[in-house]
Amino acid sequence: MGFFINAQNLFGIPARAAEFKLNYTDTTTPSNPYRLWNQDMFNHPWGSTWPLYGAIPYLMGHEATQDASIAWVNSAETFVDIFPYNNPQTVGTGSHVSFTSEGGAMEFFVFGSQLGPKNVQKALSEMSGYAPLPPISHLGFHFCKWEYNTAEMLIERNDNFTKYGFPVDVLWSDIEYSENKQYFVFNQTVWPQVLINKLNNNIQKAQRRMVLIEDCHLSHNDSYPIYTGGVTLEQNPGAAPNYTNIYVKDANGVDDFVGNCWPGPSVWIDFLNENGAAYWGSQYYLKNFHGSSYLYGAWNDMNEPSVFSDGSLEEISQRGMPVHNIHIDKYN
Repeated sequence: MGFFINAQNLFGIPARAAEFKLNYTDTTTPSNPYRLWNQDMFNHPWGSTWPLYGAIPYLMGHEATQDASIAWVNSAETFVDIFPYNNPQTVGTGSHVSFTSEGGAMEFFVFGSQLGPKNVQKALSEMSGYAPLPPISHLGFHFCKWEYNTAEMLIERNDNFTKYGFPVDVLWSDIEYSENKQYFVFNQTVWPQVLINKLNNNIQKAQRRMVLIEDCHLSHNDSYPIYTGGVTLEQNPGAAPNYTNIYVKDANGVDDFVGNCWPGPSVWIDFLNENGAAYWGSQYYLKNFHGSSYLYGAWNDMNEPSVFSDGSLEEISQRGMPVHNIHIDKYN
């Protein structure tokens, strides 16, 4: 569907590795529309219309005297073309914006204001809902970077931040805390329980918080209890049908889809299944996430079902989970 925006300065439809201001797609090389499709694209080619980790179908036009925006409410793969449009006899000079989605209902909202861009964004927020306030600790100073670490290293850093009066409110740890990159399980070699307890106590005394990463794929490993717990739910003969899709299925709709990610062969939680989402959420209970405490926050840095390349043409094209994989449909 096409829209006319009386503006030549267009912004939005993130995420991408390009200038803040959107370019007309008939001037790109090659001439491709902007694609909205979450994928793990690394490395990022600069100036491309290719998508990255997130996709937000919202576009805004800004001029000195007016602002307008479009919220295209569709989660399917979507392409956005932008062309210059000049028709002074009718609508004037501006831009033609075209949204093309693979499926779903046609639903959109259009906003406009002559009082400035804040009014347009306020109207969007009233439609979509305002973002909730984060925990107050997360408005402070954070120490976060990827590095090989141990519990002993973080104990030392925490103590030194206190000793030298360095302002830090939250410590973060990437995947290196885990056993063979299996989330919710500490690597007891470099994160033994006695040092985890000491780290937790020291962080509490310093009035800080801790965040650990847990991306939404699980190691396809029969010795990994988080994975096998989901399999047990799926195989329970007395379970309701919507328990059978704790994990996303491959094209046959029966077998769990297995792809390659940080732990190696992995499966992905089916978050369209409320029971799959509940199973994932239950892993954060202190009785399940042994060694964690109320001080811990969760970090998911994969907004997309990131599947590392297996060399297939489809996978290379999608840079993610194959589109023919099956999620549960609780209405069927």
